[in-house]
Amino acid sequence: MTERSYTLDRAPLPKLMLVTDAAAIREPREAERIAAAVAGGVGIVQLRDRAAGEAELLERAQLLRRLVPDTLLIVNQRIDVALAAGADGVHLSGNAMPVGRARHLFGQEALIGRSVHSATAAQAVEADGADYLIVGTIYPTATHPGRVPEGPQLLRAIAATSRAPLYAIGGITAANAGVCVRHGAHGVAVIRAIGEALDPEAAARQLMAAVSRGGESSVIEVTINGDRREVEPGKTLAQFLNGLRLEPQMVVVERNGEIVARDRLAETPLVEGDTLEIVQMMAGG
Repeated sequence: MTERSYTLDRAPLPKLMLVTDAAAIREPREAERIAAAVAGGVGIVQLRDRAAGEAELLERAQLLRRLVPDTLLIVNQRIDVALAAGADGVHLSGNAMPVGRARHLFGQEALIGRSVHSATAAQAVEADGADYLIVGTIYPTATHPGRVPEGPQLLRAIAATSRAPLYAIGGITAANAGVCVRHGAHGVAVIRAIGEALDPEAAARQLMAAVSRGGESSVIEVTINGDRREVEPGKTLAQFLNGLRLEPQMVVVERNGEIVARDRLAETPLVEGDTLEIVQMMAGG
């Protein structure tokens, strides 16, 4: 197994990542918006622009390095640009070169992340030495309009076996960032939630507050017969049914695709992200 380098000898990674492109910082005002987002809590800026040429991408990366010198800066895919700009690392897509090869080129101290879309992929790239993983697409997003979102359950599946920090991406807002954290995300990576905000500093502060509250929520979110609900954590299925004035003996409960035996209802807790189908049986005459 390849050793991860960044998190072994430095402070924990920040919890809020802003993904931006070269076009977004051509104008001074747009560059100022990134500085405002950093003031609001963004701790990592990822420069991503697959359409930009090498010269333009390098110019924008150098601008970002000067603009936010104390903020972690990573460049998407382009190790050459990241090195030339003095960036802290590089982010690799799912079909890019292996992490180990990138670290050989960039150096052992580089921050190297990888995008993953499944638990199997996460295990492979973590074994290859990725310092962090960006996991998605979690929620519907205009950035990838044809992609079916995986939902926060993907975070839970990856967090069950991963030691690397996970960043949720795809449709992330202040309203759902906490759900991602409760499913195992270390933090969130956003594009539009800050990039299109009227006040990027305020938007960043709201996201940071949501992430910080994520592990301390007084409610959990579950789906009951297709409707999302917030319920008090710690309840068992039997307690939840009693709250609905449903007799456990008179219902069939399917939890995450599996029927729950009636003698297990009193010992099965509701968990964040559960999907329940509850069918009430009619009493016979």
